[in-house]
Amino acid sequence: MMAASLLVFPIPAEGESVGGRMLLQAEGNASMMLTADLLPEVAYFDASAGLSVSGSGSVKTWRDMEPTRRPNNVLKFTTGCTLQQQPPSEAAAAAAGAAAVTFSGSCLGRMKASLSPTGSAGSRWRKSNEAFTAVWVGRFEADPATTKQALIHLSRTRTDRKHALVWSSNELSISAGDENKDDSNRTTVSAGGLLTDNPPPVNEWTMEVLVRKRGAESATYYRAREGDRQVSSWPVSSVPSAIDGDNLVIGGDYRDKNSYMRGQVAAVLLYDRALSADDVTNLALHFNPRFGLLSGGEPHKHACVRVGACLQQLASTTAGS
Repeated sequence: MMAASLLVFPIPAEGESVGGRMLLQAEGNASMMLTADLLPEVAYFDASAGLSVSGSGSVKTWRDMEPTRRPNNVLKFTTGCTLQQQPPSEAAAAAAGAAAVTFSGSCLGRMKASLSPTGSAGSRWRKSNEAFTAVWVGRFEADPATTKQALIHLSRTRTDRKHALVWSSNELSISAGDENKDDSNRTTVSAGGLLTDNPPPVNEWTMEVLVRKRGAESATYYRAREGDRQVSSWPVSSVPSAIDGDNLVIGGDYRDKNSYMRGQVAAVLLYDRALSADDVTNLALHFNPRFGLLSGGEPHKHACVRVGACLQQLASTTAGS
């Protein structure tokens, strides 16, 4: 099995010396970048670039793939998260740049600044009932069916329980009010619902996607797994509710200090629009060479907008297997 290679540059952070620190390629790794039509407007974290790591391998920070557009998008990590350069999947291990952040079950990454990137007026998180898409690519080592683990939390703080997104391995909710009071209005798929009946897989790379449609009255949950032939999808009930753009957290529940993840996270993407089913399939195909998503065969006849690119990626994966 071929070992994965990783581009690591000893570039100091601002005001720091190189001693004992490494920074993965500061700007987005061009070979790993999404095509223009799939670039997220709000946040774009991909472990192929932007990770600041200590000499012992402990992850310190994770910067956006487009730092010029979104300089404030920096996740800071508590002690215990490390850089994994060779994911356990055979397909991923054979691909250069298949890096991921390993969560030990006691650490998390947090971005205190609000999601308000520079750039055009539309390229920001909108605190409204508008459409959005959240994407998470990772691998659970602890079984999500029995161990609650956080994927993405947004605006879930100790002092403000309103307008928060809570996305864990067995819970998906958007709180419109204080959950402990009568004004709570939650969009929930929890006990007996989607994620408890269909938890993410264990010991497999997976891409989990939540798409809320325009008007916020409907949503869709998508999943692409290692070896699957196509993307799975489930409808999700939705009640219009705003989500604040502060306190983005991955890998744990910052407010309650629990729900820590055990496993790897390779990418987190946030859009201010609803991706189509074809877009989601193309995202899975983008990550396929690194993590084996949709490597079990060709997708649906109409699964790709860019059919030529999809077939080329699938043919490349098949030839390399």
